[in-house]
Amino acid sequence: TTWPHLSHGGSESLMNASEILQALRKLNTVGSVLYIAAHPDDENTRLLAYLANEKLLRTGYLSITRGDGGQNLIGKEQGPLLGIIRTQELLAARRIDGAEQFFTRAIDFGYSKGPAETLSFWDHQQVLADVVWVIRTFRPDVIITRFPSEPPRGHGHHTASAMLAQEAFRMAGDPRQFSEQLNYTSAWQPKSIWWNTYRFGSVNTQSENQHHFDVGMFNPLLGSYYGELAAESRSQHKSQGFGRARSRGLMEEYFKPLDGDTACGGLFCNIDQSWRRVNGGAAFGKIVQKAIGSFNAGNPAAVLPLLVDAAGALQGIEDEYWRKQKERELNKVIAACAALWFEATGDRFAFVAGDSLTVTCQAVNGSKARIVLEGIALTGRPDSILDISLAGAPVSVKLSAAIPAGTRPGTPYWLRQESGKGIFTVRSQELIGMPENKPVMVATFRFRINGQPFVYRVPVSYKWTDPVRGELYRPLVVRPPVTISFADDVILVTEGADKMIAVTLTAHKDSIKGKVRLSAGGPFSISPESAPVMIGEEGGRQTVTFKIVPDSALVSGQHRIRAAFHNGTGAWTSGLDHVGIEYDHIKPVSLFPESGASLVALKIKIRGHEVGYINGAGDAIPECLGQIGYNVTVLDDDELEKGDLARYDAIVTGVRAFNTNKRLESYRDRLLQYVKDGGNLIVQYNTNSFIGRFSGDIGPYPFKITRNRVTDETAPVTLTDPEHPLLTDPNMISAADFDGWIQERGLYFTGDIDPRYQTMLRMSDPGEEPLDQAILATRYGKGHFIYTSISFFRELPAGVPGAYRLFANMLSIGLDDPAR
Repeated sequence: TTWPHLSHGGSESLMNASEILQALRKLNTVGSVLYIAAHPDDENTRLLAYLANEKLLRTGYLSITRGDGGQNLIGKEQGPLLGIIRTQELLAARRIDGAEQFFTRAIDFGYSKGPAETLSFWDHQQVLADVVWVIRTFRPDVIITRFPSEPPRGHGHHTASAMLAQEAFRMAGDPRQFSEQLNYTSAWQPKSIWWNTYRFGSVNTQSENQHHFDVGMFNPLLGSYYGELAAESRSQHKSQGFGRARSRGLMEEYFKPLDGDTACGGLFCNIDQSWRRVNGGAAFGKIVQKAIGSFNAGNPAAVLPLLVDAAGALQGIEDEYWRKQKERELNKVIAACAALWFEATGDRFAFVAGDSLTVTCQAVNGSKARIVLEGIALTGRPDSILDISLAGAPVSVKLSAAIPAGTRPGTPYWLRQESGKGIFTVRSQELIGMPENKPVMVATFRFRINGQPFVYRVPVSYKWTDPVRGELYRPLVVRPPVTISFADDVILVTEGADKMIAVTLTAHKDSIKGKVRLSAGGPFSISPESAPVMIGEEGGRQTVTFKIVPDSALVSGQHRIRAAFHNGTGAWTSGLDHVGIEYDHIKPVSLFPESGASLVALKIKIRGHEVGYINGAGDAIPECLGQIGYNVTVLDDDELEKGDLARYDAIVTGVRAFNTNKRLESYRDRLLQYVKDGGNLIVQYNTNSFIGRFSGDIGPYPFKITRNRVTDETAPVTLTDPEHPLLTDPNMISAADFDGWIQERGLYFTGDIDPRYQTMLRMSDPGEEPLDQAILATRYGKGHFIYTSISFFRELPAGVPGAYRLFANMLSIGLDDPAR
């Protein structure tokens, strides 16, 4: 059996007696259910906890995306990095509610107003193939969707997820559909598919004539109500601000039938969930039932003889799917009953392919069962014959091994290749659907328990002791021999100015020697052509500087600059994410994307230099403004309360700052006084959602925040007041400045605007009424107040030239006014 991953790697704690009894009961349940929705945090954790722990079904959640198009309340990561965080948050949630986690290759792209747009962007057929693949490999009896495929409709991703689920339900059992998958699996037809209706705020899709049942009961073996488990699971979605209070008692879930065998009126009423449904399963089921009846919480090892017999009976089951699934479950129970704990840890966590490591393998038998450790094998290393009897004392064995040559650096598998439009590129069919990479190295423990052989596999991990958090684990990571990092993700080159670019090479093994070269498309020349690199020891660094000279006739545009290290035998182009993804609530993840930066040719003028910035939900705008010549100071509470705000030419609030910083409301009057005295205040969008709702007026005159948005990043933009200073000074803005934008135009546009505000831009999604509220501007006293719903927090880090020019105009407004 393969031991599951834990939040920080390594082996897992043994089950207590009540958990063992719960696992024994699950051994005698033969059924599965797959929940399907669009994003991390869309799943119904209360229902998942109930299905996995009360109904004892194999339960899975298929999230169509990894949430990489969302927003981040805990850090600055966006795009693929945010997708990694939200993937790990889902895995953390599943470790609590007991379900399993799957994904398709679809790339999240924020909000979509309809399923047609969504499925066009994702590549309908490829994502549909992934849903069919997960159904065929997971083999659910029942599929449940979170959202409807028919009105009422909301987010296009939500609707598309339900449409895909229903299409896949009909296709998964047809061997003519996506027949190439049958080289790895077999067709599978679920019995039925249902929509889990809901009540969200004022939207109620539930009715009493729908099938419904209580999922809020108390589980005495877990010592928890399912509403408590659900809240703890849901609260792992910290990057989305979805912390939840625990609930207890009656909680009804409602279901509307969509397709399949639903005539009996219930999800599982026509499905045999006992071993009678599996040829050869009756004998195994009888033994397990006997073990349940005789289980003694004070002496779990007493049922080991029965469970060893059950392991033999399991081999007579013809259905390979259930035989392997129950073998994993049974072996885990046997280890727990025997108090058999084991793990394998490396002497460090990061390696280059081919490196040697020492692996410490430990095992303890905490029961009176007869257990012999017969051998341990490591990936790429022959089995070690040990024949050690285990009793109360721990046994430790040190083995030498090497990371197999050719092992890929540890970037998540869906980010290894350049993605297509709307879909990640994954070359291996068998990786599709998996939540994360396979372990770098696996330790295979061979035991003989009460005379019978058992095999367990655990990932080799790294273990250390933190003085505050105690014992911690993390997965092993394979790194390239050298990584190359640019100082900035976006490099701006302006007209008439050369640009010095520093790249830092980090050695991950001794004796790195060669040359580094930069390459860039577009109107630039680079010198020198190459630079020598010599780093003596692992961990050493060398910084090399190149000069970028723009052509005399500079045209604004976006290009890509890349770096490569050549050592005579090959070229290395990997970058290094400076700290990886590390948060306390999820497993750390390292990644080594291709080294490069966005090289932006930019014709831009700025006015003023000192900018104060008030952090919001996390963005990289301060660094971006520094690239075009501003000196940006992040304002803390002390500065906002007592500092000299007049020294700033402009003050900017980050996205959702009024939602995430509740003290900002108390500084509003001081900020508006700063404007009245001649300052320039720019407020980026806030929301009217449940996350830190701000009920007061943000600006000097009233407006409301709506949920209106323009999601089409190519939507035409009309300059309704082309002479407005925000569109003319110091940069002349035209429709061409809105080319090359990413993901969206803007979100949470305003409404009910006081007539003293001016607007100057008009945009809309296809077929919708135009919105004029992308930017609100007003003179207030001697200064200027600006509120913008444009998603500058995405566009500036992406290096969109027009976004920089427009933002510079907002920062510059009024600075040439003598009255100021």
